[in-house]
Amino acid sequence: MTVTSRHMQHPVGASRRRRTALAGTAFAAAAGLALAGPIAAALAQVDGEPVVQSSETVKVELDSTGKLEVARLFSQIQASGKGDVSLEDPTSTSGVRNLDGWSAPSTSDGKATYDFSVDGTRNFRTVAKFTKDLPVTIAVEYTLDGKPITPGRLAGKTGTLEVTYHVANVTAAPIEITYLDGAGEDVTETIDLVTPFVGQLALDLPSSFKRIATNDNRADQAGNGHGGRLLAWTMVLFEPIGQVEQTFGFSAEVSDAAIPAAHVQLLPVTPERHPELKFGQDGFESGAATGRKLTAGATEIDANVLKLRDGAAQLLNGLTQLQDGAVQLNDGLANGVPQAIDGGQQLAAGAKKAADGGDQLAAGAKKVAKGNKDLAVGLGALADGAGQLQTGAKDLSAGASRLSTGFQDPESDSDLIDGSQALAGALGLISDGLGKLNDGTSGLPAARSGLVTLRAGIDHPVGAAGAADPGGLYQGLQQIAFGLSNPGCSLADPANTANPCGVKQGLAGLAFGVSNPGCSLADPSNAANPCGLKEGLAGVKVGLSNTACDTSNPTNPANPCGVRENIGLVQSALSAQLKAVAFNFYVANACLGSPSSVAPPPNPPTNTCEGLATLYYGTDSAATNLGNINTQGVDRLSGAVSLMLGKLAEAQTGLASIRAGVDRLATGSASARDGVRTQILPGIDQLLAGLGTAVSGIGQLAPGASAANVGAGDLALGIAQAGDGAQQLAAGAAQLSGGLDQVGEKVPAAVTGAQALATGSSALSDGSTELAAALSGQLAPGAQQLANGLSDLNAAVDGSAQISDGLGQASDGGTQLVDGAGRLSKEGTTQLIAAGDETSKEFGKEYAIMQALNDRGTANALPYGAPNGVEDARAAYDISIAPVGHIGGLGSVSRGVVGLVVLGLGAFGATALRGRFA
Repeated sequence: MTVTSRHMQHPVGASRRRRTALAGTAFAAAAGLALAGPIAAALAQVDGEPVVQSSETVKVELDSTGKLEVARLFSQIQASGKGDVSLEDPTSTSGVRNLDGWSAPSTSDGKATYDFSVDGTRNFRTVAKFTKDLPVTIAVEYTLDGKPITPGRLAGKTGTLEVTYHVANVTAAPIEITYLDGAGEDVTETIDLVTPFVGQLALDLPSSFKRIATNDNRADQAGNGHGGRLLAWTMVLFEPIGQVEQTFGFSAEVSDAAIPAAHVQLLPVTPERHPELKFGQDGFESGAATGRKLTAGATEIDANVLKLRDGAAQLLNGLTQLQDGAVQLNDGLANGVPQAIDGGQQLAAGAKKAADGGDQLAAGAKKVAKGNKDLAVGLGALADGAGQLQTGAKDLSAGASRLSTGFQDPESDSDLIDGSQALAGALGLISDGLGKLNDGTSGLPAARSGLVTLRAGIDHPVGAAGAADPGGLYQGLQQIAFGLSNPGCSLADPANTANPCGVKQGLAGLAFGVSNPGCSLADPSNAANPCGLKEGLAGVKVGLSNTACDTSNPTNPANPCGVRENIGLVQSALSAQLKAVAFNFYVANACLGSPSSVAPPPNPPTNTCEGLATLYYGTDSAATNLGNINTQGVDRLSGAVSLMLGKLAEAQTGLASIRAGVDRLATGSASARDGVRTQILPGIDQLLAGLGTAVSGIGQLAPGASAANVGAGDLALGIAQAGDGAQQLAAGAAQLSGGLDQVGEKVPAAVTGAQALATGSSALSDGSTELAAALSGQLAPGAQQLANGLSDLNAAVDGSAQISDGLGQASDGGTQLVDGAGRLSKEGTTQLIAAGDETSKEFGKEYAIMQALNDRGTANALPYGAPNGVEDARAAYDISIAPVGHIGGLGSVSRGVVGLVVLGLGAFGATALRGRFA
């Protein structure tokens, strides 16, 4: 089976298998609905308010290839209860006939109107020509022994026959649907949606068909009780449960091929009203909800995986730092232990040298004692200089304080700083505003660009953007004004494409054609001054009957007799002259009696007398019939012409109103066109020029404003910094003065301390002698022991190396953990989120389609719409595909019926002729 979707693409695999399963579930319901025919609602109680139900059946006859031949609409209105009913039923008004009586319902504007009273039950049945397009197309193909063959050549053949039926739902129309993605956000999409139809195609194959096989294994098969086979295919002609296009058929071995008629029955449905179809709709809704849950769960998992990745990255960072520390420890131990051992040995040797240095220290301490005495003398001179420096520092502190006070004055410093800061802020706002005005996306350049686009939309040549470009607004108004009125056109050639007449001139020509009182009735078709329809009808009326004419001169051009009067003259002539001639001939031929005694004469006559009697009898009948024509047909025709003249007068009044309206419309369109040309376009040009100047000025003003803003900011900052510096200078001067005061106070103490230092240096000399003895007796042996102990640290070097290697392996594992978590997010949870989103959107779209199908099925339950007040009305399509061979076409029975019809028409014609002349 080949199926092509018209409005959506489904992924191959699970989705298609799911749709096939749903379609299979719906097939049983579809078959029952298709075989049920028109569905009627339960009737209300007879004694209640009137309840009206409506059902329609479209009977369609196709030829053997599927081409439409006849389509009729059978409608039934049934009312039950008690009361008055006023009903408008949208229907075909072409050839409406009442199937229950002689008078059809009144029709207007595509509706049949019923106004009646009911006490119990009343039915109304009509039939009309079906004027809409069929909701499906059916194409039938035939092959014999593998080669295509037309139905006309197939009849009577022998071989392997294959018949294929192509059914397509062609009611698709664009519609906008909205559904949720995995994150719960709205997704809006435009699709082609069909009216949902279910149905069945059935065949009753005779026993002459052997080895019957279906080419799709979809057909339900059963014996027909006569050795033949019943085949039936059920169809769900809408997606996502079924398919809008379906193909199926059968093959068989045939001899003297004759294929019986196939029957297709279709019903529009509302899927949610049928459990088998609603099962699929509920499944789509559940699938969409599951997709959203999957997306939410996968998103949460992905967030946790990313947290795992971030934690692993932190762990890896810690392991890396720990490895670096272990490497440094190993390097330090590996490189430092031998050095420490050597250092210990060097320490032992140095300790001996330190002992020697102790002696030297003792000698140096003696020299220090002498230097300290000299220091005490120098500090006395320092005390004198510090006093002078202290006086200058106090002067500096006073000046700096005055400078700081000047900057902190509320009348000078605050105003200066605040003013400079306010100036900087204002200049900043100006600079920002100029920047926004000069912004190409939303400022004056964007406004100017939009204005250029607006002007181009108002005024640009026709065809500038392609053959379909109608031009700008001005060009459109120009075309409207030209189409409404073109005084320069030629009324002799109003449809000239180079210079066509406008509506105003066309209406003037129409008014001239309706009535031209100035024409000459003696020459009504004069090309220069033709008579209008009104004058022509008046002439026709006079031609039909002119009672004022002179019957003695019926062809008088000034006052001719009409048809009625001429018929009267012919009637008189027949009665007074031809009848007398026939009578005289009858007597002259020695015929017996009077010709009127032979009534009616034999037909055909057998002798001359009977022929003359027939002439006499026919002349009298002709005169009588002419009298009937004169008194009936001409009067009715004259009345119809009078009615037409009255309607024509009403049309003239309406035409005059239309012409007045078109005149006002033409004037208004010309004013609008001229306003665009003389006011709107020049104003836009002036605005564009002004915007150009403004953009240029902003381009020059913006750098200056920006520089001023920066300068004002620098000024405020400099003023503030100057104030801060003055304060710091004052503080520093004060500190210097205070410090010098302290120095002045401490110099005497320093002199005293130097003297004490000299005394202490003597004690230092004595202590250094004791230190030398200690270094020689204790430090040297201890240093040697330390050197021996450091030799045991070599084992620590090997341990630190193993720690470093282990941390390197742990760092590699941490790197793999970070990479694995990243790949799990990218290749796992992210894909899971995408799958959940896709599942939610796929099922959500299908559920939205099912909801839209419910609305479309309810709205299109009847081909022309439901009657007012009838809530549940349905239509069925009963389609017959013509047979092939002697079973169908004009078979013996059909030819017999046609023969009877022809014979009946012949008999009716003979009777009518005899009745005219009998």
